[in-house]
Amino acid sequence: MKKSILFLSVMNGAAWGGSEEWWYKVAPWMAANGYMVEVVWFFWEERAIRTAKLENEKVAVTYLHNPRNTKSLVAKIIKKVKLRKQLASIKWHGYDLIIINQGGFEDVIHSPFKLMYKKLDHYVLVFHNYSQEIKLRKNQKSNLQSWFDYSTMNLGASAKIFTALLQSGIEVRNTNILINPISFAVPDHPYPLPGNEKGFIFIMLAALDIERKAQDVLIKALANSKWRKRTWTLNLYGEGKDEKLLQDLIIKNGLEKNIFLKGHITDVKTAIIESHVLLQITNKDAMPLAVSEAMALGRPCVVSNVGDMGDWVLDGVNGFICPLPTEQKIDETLERLWNNQTALIDFGKHSFLKFREKYPLNYEVEIVKEITSSIN
Repeated sequence: MKKSILFLSVMNGAAWGGSEEWWYKVAPWMAANGYMVEVVWFFWEERAIRTAKLENEKVAVTYLHNPRNTKSLVAKIIKKVKLRKQLASIKWHGYDLIIINQGGFEDVIHSPFKLMYKKLDHYVLVFHNYSQEIKLRKNQKSNLQSWFDYSTMNLGASAKIFTALLQSGIEVRNTNILINPISFAVPDHPYPLPGNEKGFIFIMLAALDIERKAQDVLIKALANSKWRKRTWTLNLYGEGKDEKLLQDLIIKNGLEKNIFLKGHITDVKTAIIESHVLLQITNKDAMPLAVSEAMALGRPCVVSNVGDMGDWVLDGVNGFICPLPTEQKIDETLERLWNNQTALIDFGKHSFLKFREKYPLNYEVEIVKEITSSIN
């Protein structure tokens, strides 16, 4: 009899993010290898293409009611009630294993999921982000500890996630490190850098959330008078709650001809290939998919010293590490980059080689075998 697997994505901050690439690749693989697979996730119109692809590969898809898709307070309340009823109607005990994907490490302790672990027999927690200073109330810490304690396995995108949790008094057992798969086939060579006829092209792929991603600080740093005299473009891809704030900041600083909010992206590969350098100078990150994807294509990266990014990007070798995401430090780091433009080709080659060193072939298959060993 086929084993049944349910992928539950509780991520609902945006239509799509790199933190969902792992299960999005794994679910069809499992469906093709003898498992009955279902995906439950929140409704976003932008997910229609991905839903169709999953269903075409024999993965059943169920949409959850999404309160974020409505603007009026009454409509939000109605959808929240419908969501609770919908979750209550799902026969969680009918699955051999449930894999729960989160953006951070604590999404499941918030309504309507916080007590769901009591209804689950075998589940795996997957989480992709963390904070050095975890601020949780006593009851939230207790709830999160229960989620970890009853989990069959806890997969984190960085070892530093578990360290940060331990420092806050939360012990996580049965752990493993998850490397998110890139969203395109692994290249066998680095792609050449584009020409500089249009100047220097930066790219950033991240949710428009300044608390985590610090795009506002980056914009302010690039508003410096010396950058106004240079020819460059920054393409900010992504969606999020701070889109208007960032657009207003771009206009306020007179950078409308330099910085562009590009919105949701489906063709990440082409966008990176058409750029010179990836920027990921953020406040909070574990190991962003954007960094490994840029490295896979042979692009230098400028990152902040958070999560595992410093293990992938070596300062002065395949990019630069910004010690702090402040205006001054960002400006100083980007100045180093600007003054080393002749070395970008070598940086890109080193990025590609470092990616091939760090990125395990057939990783998705091996981690799935380990996850499912408890039910086979």
